[in-house]
Amino acid sequence: SSTLDHLCIRIEPFDEKSITQYLMEESVTIVAAGEGRLGADGVGPSIYIRDPEGNVIELKGKPVLATANRVNENKSANTK
Repeated sequence: SSTLDHLCIRIEPFDEKSITQYLMEESVTIVAAGEGRLGADGVGPSIYIRDPEGNVIELKGKPVLATANRVNENKSANTK
């Protein structure tokens, strides 16, 4: 049993339609897609897939909404 929930990889530019089409053409199992999900940098688009060994990999786009902590860090850095 693994202790890893999933591995996240940032994809830029994130074109969900093109990425999904490519994955489907390559017969990659798509677990979930099409929803904004909260990550370390904020809420953004993502696609969850399974690799050949069954591990879940999140392909994550740039956040469209920053988390409160990240916004506060940026404000602090700008005032120094």
